[in-house]
Amino acid sequence: MMEFLENPIWLGGGGLLLAGATFMGWVQTGHKAALWGAIVIAVLTIVGVVILMRIETEKEKIETMLHHMAHDLETNDFDRLIARIHPQATETVARAKGEIKRYQFSMAKITRIRAIDVDEKSAPARASVEMNVVVEGSFGGFSGKAPRYVELKLMKQGENWMVFDFDHQEPMAGFR
Repeated sequence: MMEFLENPIWLGGGGLLLAGATFMGWVQTGHKAALWGAIVIAVLTIVGVVILMRIETEKEKIETMLHHMAHDLETNDFDRLIARIHPQATETVARAKGEIKRYQFSMAKITRIRAIDVDEKSAPARASVEMNVVVEGSFGGFSGKAPRYVELKLMKQGENWMVFDFDHQEPMAGFR
C-alpha cells in the first residue's frame, strides 16, 4: 500500500485509463451518464494525484534526511551531522561521532539507495537503510575518493529519524 502512496503515477495512469474507457463508452453510446462519469473520474484522478504528491511517507522522509546528511558531510558541518545521531546510539556511532571532526570532506554523494525498510510497529519506529556512497577528501594520511557500502539503522525520536547504528564496507559488499 505504501508503494502506491510513494508514486502518484499509478493513480494517475489508472485514473486516466478508466476516464478514457468511460469517455469512449460515451462516444460509442452517446449516454450522458458515461460523459459525466468520465469527467468525474478525471477530476477525482487529478485531485488524488495532487493529494498524493503532498503526502510524504516515512521512506521519503528518510531519503530526504539522508541527502541532508550527505550535504552536511560535504560542507563539513559536523555539528548538524552529529545532531542527527540518536542519544542512545551504539558504541560504534559514538566512536565515529568523536572521530568525524578529524576528517575534511570535499564531496559526499549517495550513488544508490538500495533499500529503506521501515518498521513503524516497533516503539519507537525503526528503519534500516542500505546504500552506496562516495566521499572525497582527506582522511588522516589518505587523500582521495572512497566508495563505500553503508548500512544504517535509524530510530525515530519525535518526528525526526536519527542514526542509531551503522556499518560501512567495501562497495561490493552490497552485492552479496
